[in-house]
Amino acid sequence: MGLIGNTPLTVLRAAGRTSRLIAGLGARSAGGRCLILTYHDFVDRAAADLFARQMQYLSVAASVVTLDALLEAAHRGASHGIRCAITFDDGYEAVYREALPHLQEHGFPATLYLASGFIRESLNFADCSGRSGLRPGRPMLSWRQVRELDRCGVCVGSHMSEHGDLSVLGRHEAMEQLRRSRIEIEQRLGKRCEHFAYPFGRFTAQAVQWVREAGFRTAATTVHRPLRANDDLLRLPRAGIQERYSLEDFKSIIRGDWDFIGLLQTLRRPALRMTCARATRSPYPGS
Repeated sequence: MGLIGNTPLTVLRAAGRTSRLIAGLGARSAGGRCLILTYHDFVDRAAADLFARQMQYLSVAASVVTLDALLEAAHRGASHGIRCAITFDDGYEAVYREALPHLQEHGFPATLYLASGFIRESLNFADCSGRSGLRPGRPMLSWRQVRELDRCGVCVGSHMSEHGDLSVLGRHEAMEQLRRSRIEIEQRLGKRCEHFAYPFGRFTAQAVQWVREAGFRTAATTVHRPLRANDDLLRLPRAGIQERYSLEDFKSIIRGDWDFIGLLQTLRRPALRMTCARATRSPYPGS
């Protein structure tokens, strides 16, 4: 499950309370906050109901914008308030069945990072006989549902074709999966596929270069912290929202009490440090 998935909630919550106390003493800078949220699946009614309450909270506590709009706001420096972009990884059918109605209710855009090789013309179930890392037996989206999500304002990005781990794949296999996924998504939807998310959140400097060569403009990691003005577009941080989190935990993440998680991840995995690689230029005018 990784560092954060294996950390007891009691520890995360205690650290979050300490962080909030420090912020109350003036340690946290005032001003705007830009945050990319990550979801995967909704395995039961409780998880779906919690998502609904989270979206209701965001409707009053933050501005939910497209990923591109959020990146522009972070690049220029958000003047005040909280801005969020919502993302989904893998391509589970619950995104269409459970999440989409609540996104539409609040007029929220989102980005879906699709493991395209697991998507079929009709409903199917995740085949985890290999090392895909997907949840065994969970229903995956159909291409019909993906097209409907696209029509409803969900931007479709890539999550490789076979959900391959870019930190261990060789160049040939990595480039094949990257390009196959991007091309199929573009052909299916009739529009460019510019956004990517690293499966398992794992990447190396070489993997970042492969993603760039494959034609992607942005790539998202699982390093938990808000966006900064100088972030490399191919190493974007995201705050993972786990099913075990309560609504109060979610609120703590949104306001920044749990930003310490990103520091812990960086200290544990130096290869994933979010040092800005300025070779990746900002796509925004005037930058």
